[in-house]
Amino acid sequence: MVFVIKGGLRQQVSEEAFKKLYEPNGWVIDAEVEIKKDPVQETIKTLKNEAQIKNYIKMTGREPRKFDDKLFKNEETG
Repeated sequence: MVFVIKGGLRQQVSEEAFKKLYEPNGWVIDAEVEIKKDPVQETIKTLKNEAQIKNYIKMTGREPRKFDDKLFKNEETG
């Protein structure tokens, strides 16, 4: 998918459609638009094997918890 622009109009189309329909009619590719990349997908690409990918997905799916070893009483818990 690419973003094309003509005048004040901007449209997202496939590259194939751009070459067939839009380019002959004066549309150009909008170079200012950056496609946002998912940081999780970028990190997964750097991992070496399936076990590392599974561990990374498990790790990112958990919610961070506040450490409490119950040595000191907290004002919230009494």
